[in-house]
Amino acid sequence: MKINEQFLEKTILFNALKNEYFFGTIVDHLDLKYFSDNAVIAVLRKVLSFHKEYKKHPSLSEIKMVLTSPEDQTHFKNIIKDLKQYELVSDVDILIQQTEQFLKEKSIISTMFEVSDEFKDLEHSEIAKRFQDACSLTIVSDIGLVYFDDIDKHIDWLKQPQTKISTGFDFYDKKLKGGFNKHGRAIYIWLGGTNSCKSMMIGNLAANSIRQNLCVPIISLEMDEQLYAQRLSCNFSEIKFDELKNEEDKFRSKISELKKQNPDADLIVKEFPPGRLTVNDLDSYLAQLKKKGKNFDIVYLDYITLMKAVGVNNLYEAGKRLAEDVRALSYKYEVSFVSVLQANRSGVSGQEPKLDNTSESMGIAHTADFMSSIWREEEDFETNTLRTGIIKNRIGENFGTQMLELDNHLRIREIDAIFEEDSSDMNDSIKEQIKSFSVLDNIFEGDE
Repeated sequence: MKINEQFLEKTILFNALKNEYFFGTIVDHLDLKYFSDNAVIAVLRKVLSFHKEYKKHPSLSEIKMVLTSPEDQTHFKNIIKDLKQYELVSDVDILIQQTEQFLKEKSIISTMFEVSDEFKDLEHSEIAKRFQDACSLTIVSDIGLVYFDDIDKHIDWLKQPQTKISTGFDFYDKKLKGGFNKHGRAIYIWLGGTNSCKSMMIGNLAANSIRQNLCVPIISLEMDEQLYAQRLSCNFSEIKFDELKNEEDKFRSKISELKKQNPDADLIVKEFPPGRLTVNDLDSYLAQLKKKGKNFDIVYLDYITLMKAVGVNNLYEAGKRLAEDVRALSYKYEVSFVSVLQANRSGVSGQEPKLDNTSESMGIAHTADFMSSIWREEEDFETNTLRTGIIKNRIGENFGTQMLELDNHLRIREIDAIFEEDSSDMNDSIKEQIKSFSVLDNIFEGDE
């Protein structure tokens, strides 16, 4: 909806003069170059100058006292006369939203002109960062939870069951107090080395979300869309990976049954070239999904370090920037993000990877809300088993390991035993049990 800018400029000024709360909320974002009305600019300049010097909201009398030039006094008289036709906005939050939109648009336009003037002297990364900063302008009006005043609200929240999305694994659900956050504000990471089944795990987590009647986009940065779909088809249909093409009737029947049981479930697999997808690109893609009616519940990203960080050269800072920006998207779209992370060489030796195995991606580890390890020891390759543990967990326990089985349908299932860190060796009965599992071939393509 197009905004009447002239009217809005005067409305902003009037409410800034009359409403201390509104003024305090927007003052750090006001820039005179965003305004076009000379009278508004003249008065607003005095308001901002007064606030900077005295650290307080000025009254009309105080502003009048600092008007020294005849020109400013004339502007002030005209503004006061003009503002008599304006009313204080009753819903300040709406005005704040409109002001944010106005300032953001002005910031983008201003950046456009600045960049055009300096284009020859600027690196492309600097240009991108300036536009990113302009587009991210946000006015925060909610001061947050006022603890002692809002204690009743807090107690009510404690009594409410927290909405979760099950991971499909009892081990993870227990550690995560029920599963992934339904309304986002979180990023979950699985850390593993080459051939540790990282992509297989994220595919299984996504499949488990589909079985909960959810809308799930999978963003693939290393695997073809059709190959990813083939893995999921094997998981859903319980038909072996290489036999799907020969079992069309059974395959169609299984998928039809799955959809019947989960009528609102939706699965979108989107491939992007590695090293090309920026957070802004991801934001645009998710916005496009929303426009097309795909109201996704959780996002799977395979995987985050294959994205492109803009405006940073240091590998640690690049990883940290990516994780922070993706986590910010979890706030914007109110969904959780689930991704995987490649361990460095010291983490692919058949032992559980730790935080220090993230190498240059340590910035991601510092930002993540939850990190799980996934690895395979030598005997696991013969028995189609793998192991998982908890590296970092902001909301639950930070210990324990679990044995998992990878079956012929590329489904990962828990073996009925949980091994704590001090008892990671399998007992003889479990070893005998897993020896019966058939060995899978040609399933690790794309799990580098």
